[in-house]
Amino acid sequence: MPCPHPGGRISQNPLRCHGEKLWEITHGWTSWFETGFYIFTSVQTMGPEQGYWWVGDHIRPRVRAPEEWHLPVGLSLSVEVGYQQPEFSPDTWTLEIRPIIDKQLGRWYFPINPALEQSLKGPGTKTGIEFTPAAKVSYDLTKVVSPGSSTTGRWGPSATFSPPPASSSSCTAWWT
Repeated sequence: MPCPHPGGRISQNPLRCHGEKLWEITHGWTSWFETGFYIFTSVQTMGPEQGYWWVGDHIRPRVRAPEEWHLPVGLSLSVEVGYQQPEFSPDTWTLEIRPIIDKQLGRWYFPINPALEQSLKGPGTKTGIEFTPAAKVSYDLTKVVSPGSSTTGRWGPSATFSPPPASSSSCTAWWT
């Protein structure tokens, strides 16, 4: 059985009046290793930049503790590197290291992601590694529909761990 993926992420697009779409292709190579490839797009609905835009791409290998270990929670680690066009993010190349601690209880799914992010190209390279935690709860209505709610935060450079200046929440349905 391939690794289950924790869901998608929405790009941080500063433009207003837009819709975002994440195309995700994930392949499980073994029961403990997968690779995900993401294509981020944006649909601008107002202003002179109306239309469908390619935002960028990310690739994410992920390993997880095998089920044979019988751990009380799921443990995995993903490393994601990606490119975003400068019109959508001043940090065009980024790296993310995301440990994932999760638990499936019947139809309920609870992941926690204490992630670290670093800009590889752009003004964020001077900021240093940022702590960007996330959490989600979802419920499997069917085998392919799991509505849920998630929250993410950006706590600033990990050297200082400032109080969270920016966080976001969303209510989303994920299709697998």
